[in-house]
Amino acid sequence: MYTFQSNPEPHTTSNNILKSRDWARGSYWAINRSLASYNWDLEFMHLDLEQMTQRFTTILNHLSIRYVPPKGPPGRAPPWHKKVSQSLKKRKVAWSEYLAARRSHG
Repeated sequence: MYTFQSNPEPHTTSNNILKSRDWARGSYWAINRSLASYNWDLEFMHLDLEQMTQRFTTILNHLSIRYVPPKGPPGRAPPWHKKVSQSLKKRKVAWSEYLAARRSHG
């Protein structure tokens, strides 16, 4: 069974915090192209099964570091968050005005 490491190599910031990968923004086409370009017969020529698995894992982890960007700092709202919040506030105000008009006109 192969388990993919989410942080194969520690990438640290100035305050020594491990960053995780933003898997949703990864370039999987580039990873696929890179994996297809390897000469796997040559890579695995004199290796046993355990060594082949280790070599493949090393290559795959290296490609994930290269093509999957690290996540941004925690606690940051997504870019659409402000627009959603503003829309919800406008909806709440409009609903309150509707209820007030309904009460007054009966």
